[in-house]
Amino acid sequence: MIDELSCQKKVHSIKTIAAIATPLIPSAIGILRVSGPDAEHIANRLFKTKIIPDNYRKMITANAIQDNGNLLDQCCYVFYKGPHSYTGEDVLEIFCHGSIYIVKELIQTITTMPDCVLAKNGEFTQRAFLNGKIPLSKAEAILDIIESNSEASHKIAINQYTGHVYESISNCRDHTMTLLQKVEASLEFPDDVGGINTEAVSKDCSEIIQSLTPIINASDYGSIVKKGLKYLIVGEPNVGKSSLLNKLSGESRSIVSETAGTTRDYIDISIEYNGIIITLIDTAGIRETSSDIEKIGIEKIKELSELADGYILVTDGTSSKPFVWPHFLDQEKPIINVRNKIDKPSNNYPNGSLGISCVTGAGLTELKETLVHTFVDPSQYEPNHMLCNLRQITALNNAYSCIKKAQEHIELKTTLDIVCIDLRDAIEALSDIMGDSFTEELLDGIFSKFCIGK
Repeated sequence: MIDELSCQKKVHSIKTIAAIATPLIPSAIGILRVSGPDAEHIANRLFKTKIIPDNYRKMITANAIQDNGNLLDQCCYVFYKGPHSYTGEDVLEIFCHGSIYIVKELIQTITTMPDCVLAKNGEFTQRAFLNGKIPLSKAEAILDIIESNSEASHKIAINQYTGHVYESISNCRDHTMTLLQKVEASLEFPDDVGGINTEAVSKDCSEIIQSLTPIINASDYGSIVKKGLKYLIVGEPNVGKSSLLNKLSGESRSIVSETAGTTRDYIDISIEYNGIIITLIDTAGIRETSSDIEKIGIEKIKELSELADGYILVTDGTSSKPFVWPHFLDQEKPIINVRNKIDKPSNNYPNGSLGISCVTGAGLTELKETLVHTFVDPSQYEPNHMLCNLRQITALNNAYSCIKKAQEHIELKTTLDIVCIDLRDAIEALSDIMGDSFTEELLDGIFSKFCIGK
C-alpha cells in the first residue's frame, strides 16, 4: 500500500505539468492547463505580467508573447492559487483561439520552460486525488462522466460522482467491520466476551448480503449501459440485412441491391434505445460461394462473432427455406429470429420469430425493445444504486463472495480464524471500491484511461 502522506510529498516534489485540454482541431477556443509549483512563474513569463492575489480566480485578458518577443495570440487566463484549485496545486488555465498552430506553439513554449513537462494521461485528476481534493471513487466517476454516451450512462455516472451508491457500500463495510470485531473478540478473549453466537453471525452475514444484492444486480445493468450491446446481423444473401441496418440507423449506410452478395465487408452503426447504445454490424450473406471476396467477408464474420453479445438472424418472410446455422457462430449466445417482408401477402411468419418490414418500418420498435430486453429490463433499475465501473463491480462481487463464504464457514462450524479471513477480505474489497486502500499499480491503471489534460 502507498502511504497517503508519502504520495502527497511525491506529487509536490515532481515537476509542473502542462497539457492541451481540448481536441487538437480548428475550433473557436483552445484550452491549456498547467499545474504545479511553477504555474505562476509560467503565467508571468508568458503574459509579461505579475499575478497579484486580487486577480486569483479571475478571468484576465492578456497577450501571449513568445520568447522572441512576437505576439502569438490574445488570450484569457485564470490562475488558481493552491490549494484552492482542482489539483490542490497552483493551476493556470489558458483560453486561446482554437488554431492548431497557436495551441501547439503555446504548449511548446510552456513545456520548454524550466521544470515543466507534458502531463501524462489523467495526471491532473491523479494529483487531485493524491492531494486529498477528491476520493478515488469520485476520480473514477469523472472518467465515467467523460465516457458517458447516453442519458442512462450519464445518470449513473453523475450518481456515482455525487456518492449515493457509495453511502450504501460504506454502510455494508461498517457492518462487516463490526461483525469482524465481534468474531475476533470471541476468538481472542473468550473468557471475557464468551463464545461466538453462530446464529447471530449468520444473521449479520445475511443482512450484509441482502444490502449488497440489489447493488450487484443493478450494476449488471450499469455495466451494460456503459459498454453497450453489440449484435451481429446474419443471414443468407438478399434477405434484407442491409435494409434493416439502414432502416434502424435512419441512414443509407449499406448498399441495397437485388443482386445477392452485395455486402462483402462489414458495416457497423450505433443506435440508442432506452438509454443503451446498441451497435449493429451488417455482415456478408452466409452461403456457399466461389467468390474469394465473399469468402474473406465470411471469415470476417467468424472474427466478429467472438466480440458480439448476440445475433439478429434475418430471414426472408416470403420464403419457407430454413436457414442452416453455420458451425462457426456461437449458438450459446442470444439469437433474435427476424422475418423480413411482412408487408408482402405471401409472408411466412412462424411462431418464435419477430416479423418486420424494412419497407414500412413495421415491427422495428418491437425489435429494438427485444434487443435491450434480451439482456436487461431498464425499468427495474434505479441509477442511485448501481455502479458502472468494471473494477468496482469486480470488487463488489468479490466482497459478496467473501461474505457468503464467511456465512458458510460459520454455519459449518469452521475455525473462526477462517471466518475472520473471509470478513477481512470482504472489508478489503469494499475498501477498494471506496478508494481507501490502493497501490501505485492500481492508480496507474485507473488514471491511464483518462485523456491527457484531465
